[in-house]
Amino acid sequence: MVPGGPPAASTPGVAGLPPGPLAQALSAARGSSDLRLEVEAVQTRPADCTPQQARAQRPIEVSGDHVFELQGRDSAGDRCRGWARISLRAFAPVLVTTQAVRSGDPLDGAARLEERELLPGRDRLVSLAPGATAARTLPAGTELAPRLVRDPGPRPGDPVQVVFRGRGLAIERPGRVVACGGNLACAIVASGKKVVGRRVGDRIEVDAR
Repeated sequence: MVPGGPPAASTPGVAGLPPGPLAQALSAARGSSDLRLEVEAVQTRPADCTPQQARAQRPIEVSGDHVFELQGRDSAGDRCRGWARISLRAFAPVLVTTQAVRSGDPLDGAARLEERELLPGRDRLVSLAPGATAARTLPAGTELAPRLVRDPGPRPGDPVQVVFRGRGLAIERPGRVVACGGNLACAIVASGKKVVGRRVGDRIEVDAR
């Protein structure tokens, strides 16, 4: 929990909430230091429990409602426990296309970081692998996400070497690339088994521990 104490002149990354234990806990709960939060509403229960300590139930990464556990004193001076529900908007730099691109076009020089609201269900992308291309046609101003970007390397159907690593050993087997979600890399090996790993250069490495 974030302890109470003399309020700071300002709380890093937080707007719309007076300095104090709750604002400090809100700032500490940010999933990354470049996250900027704008508080829209605060509801606390019980209403007369003045917080001296506060703790977020989970890291804050997107806009929405977030719950905090509170400890403090009530109007009679007795210890109290409660909670606060904070409705907020979260903003952070994300990659956005600066021009229209077609499927297969390189994204180097065609995207830049801009501050955007982070909405639930969207994957934030802040960097591109060298040689990354557009996975489909995108208009200018599109917020990039992993599903819209194709990293360089083997594509579905291409042969690929699969490296199984574990306990200081590395075993290499031939396979064939298959479609895979997000930033994962998948392949079918000779036994017919589908394996999931990560792309390293022109190979797929699988944790076999």
